[in-house]
Amino acid sequence: MPLRELEKGEPARLSFEAKDVDLARLLEADLRLETGASFLVSIEGEVEASAPTIAGTRARGRVVRLESKSPEGTVGLDAPAEWRLEDGRLEHEPLRLTGPLGTLEAHVEARLGGGPPGGTASVTGPFDLRFLSPFVP
Repeated sequence: MPLRELEKGEPARLSFEAKDVDLARLLEADLRLETGASFLVSIEGEVEASAPTIAGTRARGRVVRLESKSPEGTVGLDAPAEWRLEDGRLEHEPLRLTGPLGTLEAHVEARLGGGPPGGTASVTGPFDLRFLSPFVP
């Protein structure tokens, strides 16, 4: 992260790493504690911004861990997946999760700036919906 004043036209740069962030903690505490669920995410990347806007920001990185643990079983990321944000468009390589409840593959593309907002998301694969039960009331 730059800790000095930037020259005119010089982009700001930031490298980051978030390791084992438990997104299940954002859920209702009673539900999470009752099921003993966790949803761990680790992500790393670099951001470069020439303006304080989505369109003026470029970023890329990798999702290195995506793991759901619950009484129904553990489902985890097969391999790290690259992601990128360029020209206001966010996309990533398919995220492939496997475990005893099946295989799930997810892909997302979204326009966040520089045009009308929109995007697509797809989830495919043979998986048991019990995978979601710890995370919904």
